[in-house]
Amino acid sequence: MQEKWITPCIPGRKSRNKAVKYDKRHYKRRNRIEILLAGFDRAYNQRRQRVLEGKSPHLKVEERIKLIPSLANFHYKVKEPEDLKAKVDDVLYYANDVSQPVR
Repeated sequence: MQEKWITPCIPGRKSRNKAVKYDKRHYKRRNRIEILLAGFDRAYNQRRQRVLEGKSPHLKVEERIKLIPSLANFHYKVKEPEDLKAKVDDVLYYANDVSQPVR
């Protein structure tokens, strides 16, 4: 960590052979940053809910495209569900093949 200019602020465990120097003041104040980040996260989620007005993002986009048709990308082609299902089946098949233990 010191190679990357990071100073540890969480003390090491008692069972650690070599003691790690840490900043006690930062360790005591570590929850302030967590609380601050939680506040930003909460504010972001509240803003998102206000903008979406309780609707899913997909419905909100459809609504906006109906109001302003120039926002739509006419070159976009919706994928067929059968193609998607076949790809999902392939992924599951290969995932099962890879996750099996070698005997």
